Amino acid sequence: MDELEITKILEELIDYSRIPRSVRERLQETMNSLKTQISMEEKISIITSVLDDAANDPNVSSSARTYIWSAMSMLEQGRR
Repeated sequence: MDELEITKILEELIDYSRIPRSVRERLQETMNSLKTQISMEEKISIITSVLDDAANDPNVSSSARTYIWSAMSMLEQGRR
């Protein structure tokens, strides 16, 4: 998985209207912070951690939670 694919996944989550604004803001901050020179493995780890927190947010609807889990799954597959 390359940086373009990761960015696309995050952008889709940010654009998904059923995800609360606070979660979308955290995702945007995460996406901006990943422009540093860290390894792809570290980037995926950071994003997965943020998505895990988002999935456990009580304000996230079940459909948004499913969407987040799907994104986490894609990231985990890209890690292998």
